[in-house]
Amino acid sequence: MWEVLVNNHFPVYNKPLLTIIDDDGNKHFLADVVPLIEDIKKPIASAVVPTRIGSDVNYMTYDQIAECVDRGAEILCHTYNHREGSEIPSLDEETIVYEYQRGFNILARKGFPSCDILVYSSSTGNYEICHKSAEKVFKCGIKIGGSVVNNQNSNKYALARYRIDYASTEERTDWNLDDMKAFIDDCVRSGGWMIWMFHTSNSKYLHRVVCDDQGNPIFESDGSPMLMYESGQPVYDRNEVGFMYHHVGDVVYIPMLREAMEYALSKGVDIVTAQYAYKKYFGGN
Repeated sequence: MWEVLVNNHFPVYNKPLLTIIDDDGNKHFLADVVPLIEDIKKPIASAVVPTRIGSDVNYMTYDQIAECVDRGAEILCHTYNHREGSEIPSLDEETIVYEYQRGFNILARKGFPSCDILVYSSSTGNYEICHKSAEKVFKCGIKIGGSVVNNQNSNKYALARYRIDYASTEERTDWNLDDMKAFIDDCVRSGGWMIWMFHTSNSKYLHRVVCDDQGNPIFESDGSPMLMYESGQPVYDRNEVGFMYHHVGDVVYIPMLREAMEYALSKGVDIVTAQYAYKKYFGGN
């Protein structure tokens, strides 16, 4: 009932679809997002950067990424070396294609089946030269930002994403659930393919929180984690994660993401892999 033929070629899937992507391959994806995947029984993707895999304690190893796949996650290619948008004007197409191909090859050799889908790094997805380069290696490319629902007429090498993680300022340290629900309502109205992005690796602000003897965060009466304070200000640490530290995202954002996902499912939105949605909208393998 949902599928119609376009030019007698491939079906367009008019049921609203949602794909959720966490960028960068941070270790918190395995620790905090994968249990959500298993519990809600819907996929979330990790877009990994080959040059970062296992490079330090913040990033998953290949074995950990394979475990994510075994437990229901999708793995996408987040370029070879995570170029910044400001670098693109100084690069030629040959260089960009070479790097894209290198990133794809590394992940393909490891057997990750969705590595033929590119998630552009930084603002590089806004450059036409990156779209043209991606066409030579990948089946589609997903940008940072755009905030529109994709459909069969979208440029498959410039697919848009809605950003649902916290802003880049200390003034905003949690997501807005109402915003996420409004995004879902947009998806329902359009019947299209919505893509979300967030960063467990974007631990700009690790808040030191009060923990019990087992290292579990203690919560305030309103359900928020009890933060430690110095001179009237919350204690932040940008690098250290240990017994008395807890990434606030693990406490606040993951439960909120769960609620948003449950809302999507209640509205008839199917939460799917990028690979599945691509096939439904653009055909092919």
